[in-house]
Parts: sequence; C-alpha cells; structure tokens
Amino acid sequence: MIEGNQQHEVYCADSMELLDKVEADIIYLDPPYNQRQYAPNYHLLETIAKYDSPDIYGVAGLRPYDEQKSTFCNAVTALRDLEIIAKEGNYKYIVLSYNNEGIMKEEDIHKVLEKYGELKLIEKSYSRFKSHNRTKNAVKKVKEQLYILKKYV
Repeated sequence: MIEGNQQHEVYCADSMELLDKVEADIIYLDPPYNQRQYAPNYHLLETIAKYDSPDIYGVAGLRPYDEQKSTFCNAVTALRDLEIIAKEGNYKYIVLSYNNEGIMKEEDIHKVLEKYGELKLIEKSYSRFKSHNRTKNAVKKVKEQLYILKKYV
C-alpha cells in the first residue's frame, strides 16, 4: 500500500482492456522496439508479482508466456494498437517513448497520432548499447524519441 493523501488504483490487466475504464491525465507508453518479446526477460519479476509457482522450463527457468505476447513486437499490430489507444483512450496526453530504429517507423507514428491531437517529437542522440558496436561499420548513435500528443478537446 502506498500511503499519502491521494487515492490510487492498481490494475492487473491488459492495458488495452482498460482504455474505456480508466481516465488519465497522461498515458505513458514504452513498448518493445523490436520483435523480441519482453515477457521472458521479466519472468522472475512476474513470479514475484503474482506470488505463484508456475511450471517452468528451460535453463533460465522461464514461465509460460504465450498468452502475454505483446502486439507491439510486430509493426502492423503495433500501429493498429497505438491507433486504438489514441482513439479510444480517456486521456489528456500520450507520451510514447521510442527510438529511431524501432519497428514502427517515425512517419507511420506521426500518421497515426497526429489525427488525434497536437503532436510534438523530442529527440536525443545517445550511444548505442555496446554489444551492438562490435563491427567497424556499426551505427554508434541512436535517437531516443519522445512523442507527446496533446489530445484534441
């Protein structure tokens, strides 16, 4: 429990199912940038949060995650769901954290979001994670992107 003078609500659900149930000033999105699913990387935290004893498999002791696969790991379904969030969400702002090498292309993100409000893009270059810099011709910088959408009233 978080103590304070504010009322808080916590949900254990697919966020896509909460769009018409939750009102928010800001919806913050930090989806996967590529085809790699997040669920296998966070299996220990998932087990702690659920406080369960799942049947595990593999050397790393993974829990089954077939029903947790993110639609944001596919460019077509990612754009589809981004549009659903922008259209059906009850919010004042959406902040989408992404980068210029993600599977959703910048121009496609613009096409989806700008229909629903005033869109601003803030970019910052940063050094790529070192494991990707092994080859001589590897790109050394990527651009972190913050898309900020102020919804039309």
